[in-house]
Amino acid sequence: MSAPAFHETRVANDDKPDFVLKGQHVLAMLLGFFGLIIAVNALFIFLALETWTGLVSDKAYIEGLSFNEKIAEGRRQSALGWTVDLGLVTLGRGGEANREVMVRVDVSSEDGPIDADRVTVVFRHVVYESRDVTIEPLMTAPGRFEGRVTLPEAGRWDVRVLIEDDAGTTFRRDQRVEID
Repeated sequence: MSAPAFHETRVANDDKPDFVLKGQHVLAMLLGFFGLIIAVNALFIFLALETWTGLVSDKAYIEGLSFNEKIAEGRRQSALGWTVDLGLVTLGRGGEANREVMVRVDVSSEDGPIDADRVTVVFRHVVYESRDVTIEPLMTAPGRFEGRVTLPEAGRWDVRVLIEDDAGTTFRRDQRVEID
């Protein structure tokens, strides 16, 4: 038997490829990639600066110098023995995002209700300072103050209650609340 004959077959590939990756294509891909990264970072920087400045106070250094005075003020406030109860009831939506809230502040001590001259309630938005709202509820009974406020949106709020009586004694209470 003779060995089978092998025939060499060549395939002609005279067609040129449709696409050839050249240096200008690689340059365009690199510029596009890093351009996208820079654009997204610029967007994040813009959003971060527009939502919250990061400043808790415009005069933090000066306030830091009086820190010991604030500690003494806190001790004086504790020695008063006042109790402040904050009650919030969401009454409903006042539009697409607004929330109407009934605010009740009860101020008392061991001796009974405190007849405060002035009560101020400040709703401070945790991110947007421009959305802060201040009200002065009216006295409805001895030691009880009630009012309504329309908040621009639901969410977390820092509530500061400031109380001043006829003798000039002041009291402050801070509380974080969730408004539905």
